[in-house]
Amino acid sequence: MAPKKRNWFSRLFGSHDASHDTPHSTSPAPNSPASPSAPLAEPGPQDPPVPLPRLDLHQSTALIRQIVQALNELGYGATPTPEVVYYSKPEHIQKPLSYPGPTPGPYGGRLPAPDYGEGSQLGLENITKQCANAEDFGRDMPVLVEHFVNSLLGPAASSERDLLSLPDAEFYSRLRARLMAIDLLPEQSRADALEFNPDSPIRPYSDDLCINLVLDTPNSVLALSPGSLNNRGPIEDLFRIGYRNLWQELIDSGLDVQPVRASEDRPNERFWAIESGSYYAGSVPLLMNEILERYLPQIDPSEGLVFSTPHRHITLVREMSEGTDMLGSVKMMAAVTAQEFSRQAGALSPRLMFSHMAEITTFTDIKAKGDGRAEIDIQPPAYLMERINQGKR
Repeated sequence: MAPKKRNWFSRLFGSHDASHDTPHSTSPAPNSPASPSAPLAEPGPQDPPVPLPRLDLHQSTALIRQIVQALNELGYGATPTPEVVYYSKPEHIQKPLSYPGPTPGPYGGRLPAPDYGEGSQLGLENITKQCANAEDFGRDMPVLVEHFVNSLLGPAASSERDLLSLPDAEFYSRLRARLMAIDLLPEQSRADALEFNPDSPIRPYSDDLCINLVLDTPNSVLALSPGSLNNRGPIEDLFRIGYRNLWQELIDSGLDVQPVRASEDRPNERFWAIESGSYYAGSVPLLMNEILERYLPQIDPSEGLVFSTPHRHITLVREMSEGTDMLGSVKMMAAVTAQEFSRQAGALSPRLMFSHMAEITTFTDIKAKGDGRAEIDIQPPAYLMERINQGKR
């Protein structure tokens, strides 16, 4: 079923006129969650003051305590930081956290916790964004945390690891190609994301994105490593299967394609949003020409495309034109991309890319400023700049 159509600029910029925004410099506004329906846990005397992005200290404390509790229930001791939670079974802890509080671990943990940097890591970015976007933080947060932790570490996740031993036919049916942020890869896999390795399920794509073969499961998406593909056949055949299954996934997901315009006064300053509830809508660029032919046949990709993949549920794209309309569209896309990236779970990249003649160039960047704001730096490639200047003349 296609997602419900949304008023993009009321969602992204509020009710003010988007023409007053300045895309070159943007700092995502804190979108504070609604007041909780139940009192939040006060930070304890031993709880570090760790506000998470877009949450206040009390909300952050409640969220981290809930995560620690969920991990404890699965038998893991947990040590949170603002970015990740280190967790481990107590019997596997080699270096226990030295903790003077009334419980074995921080944030009310009931089991001995590993020291910082020890054990496995559970990233907090996605769950923090989900809770920050919740309609009612106090009501929704415990449910979101339970699903988050159990989908990654619970009994269902344990059974998913057995999927690597599935019969070939079922393994191939679950195979997908997908875009992934390079900085989410394990350190030992990042070299394959930067330089082509014919034997790896990871391929380079852009400055901060790579193509990864994954296994789609009912509860999560498992990124595949070279060792998980033993005896599954030539890697090129696996990529062909992954791309074919990605196409079917996108078509079956009911992609919703809609124009996003700056204002009624500037109708040609616009781009297209391709959205879906599927976790693979952010991978549309891997099949861009085929998707455009089916959903936006009026676009000619051979002229060049500006596009972005802020998170796993959306791709933004703008066909080539000339002059100030093109320049304004690029600035608007850069601002929207950065904001979508900062607010939504499953983040991919906050940067714009340009494709022309089978070459992909990343041409924007996000630079932090001293006052806590972020500035979008736009450096269009020569061909794109030439087209913009042609229209100006």
